[in-house]
Amino acid sequence: MKAKINIAIDGYSSCGKSTIAKAIAKELHYIYIDTGAMYRALTWWVQQQGVDPSDAGAVAPLLEGLDLQLSSGAGGEQQVTINGHDVTEAIRSPAVTAQVSVVAAHGCVREAL
Repeated sequence: MKAKINIAIDGYSSCGKSTIAKAIAKELHYIYIDTGAMYRALTWWVQQQGVDPSDAGAVAPLLEGLDLQLSSGAGGEQQVTINGHDVTEAIRSPAVTAQVSVVAAHGCVREAL
């Protein structure tokens, strides 16, 4: 039986974590899981539902039945979908960027993702 290995890389914002992680995943034939994209996707979903991102009680129900998918798109680039919506580009918008840390701070969100 082959051992299952997870590698996590932590560090400051914009220090190259994603670049290194993608290179390691490619070299080792591992799946690259972009947790930042996951939090951004949820933030996009919260905004689309008209929920206050700072209200954990309103965000929590949105986590039930959430279908968040990370996959390889054309050219090997990561594709992000949430509840059937391709949000790969939308999650990089200034509106999402401005709220992602607020959503990510909720314990229910961190536990679910």
